[in-house]
Amino acid sequence: MFEVKEINETLIEYVFGSSISIKTNQKALQVYKYLKDEHILDLVPTYTSLAVHFTSQCKLFSNIHALDDEVRSCLEKEHISDSKEYVVNVDYRGEDIEKLCKDLLLTKDELIRLHTQAIYTVCMLGFQGYFPYLLGLDKRLNISRRESPRLKVKKGAVAIATGQCGIYSKDSPGGWHILGYTNFNNFASLLPSDTIIFRECHVD
Repeated sequence: MFEVKEINETLIEYVFGSSISIKTNQKALQVYKYLKDEHILDLVPTYTSLAVHFTSQCKLFSNIHALDDEVRSCLEKEHISDSKEYVVNVDYRGEDIEKLCKDLLLTKDELIRLHTQAIYTVCMLGFQGYFPYLLGLDKRLNISRRESPRLKVKKGAVAIATGQCGIYSKDSPGGWHILGYTNFNNFASLLPSDTIIFRECHVD
């Protein structure tokens, strides 16, 4: 059901699978939401795992399997979500959208429809502050990363690559394909398991 890996004496990782999928990520998010211990300092979910940072007073310090039963119990709980849903307006005039339409054999209207009809889950927050990695992208929009990453992608860029979607939370380098831009600025409030719905809207 899961594997336990010791990273260091106060950090372990519960691994729920080896490939990116909504099903695997939901396991990580389920444990993230329900696992409680007064000596756990932080829980950090990824697509396939959950990192657990703890103090030396935690049972995990002397036995990395000490909370295995609790983890199993978390996975068996009926899922009751207290996650927030965000509606993010997007101006679909990104630099890559025309080429994406050509490469994916879609009209622009079809691409926008496929992107806006899905509900996306925040699976983890990563490579820069509050960048939301999102699962839920329609398979027809699956495409590899750009051959040449950009040195600067503007904050608010909504982009896709390798079956994922993301929103750049600040200016940074990036190799994903830019669909458009949003003026959404509530990145600090996003948490793993929150959901995002994209809506087409011209942003000036």
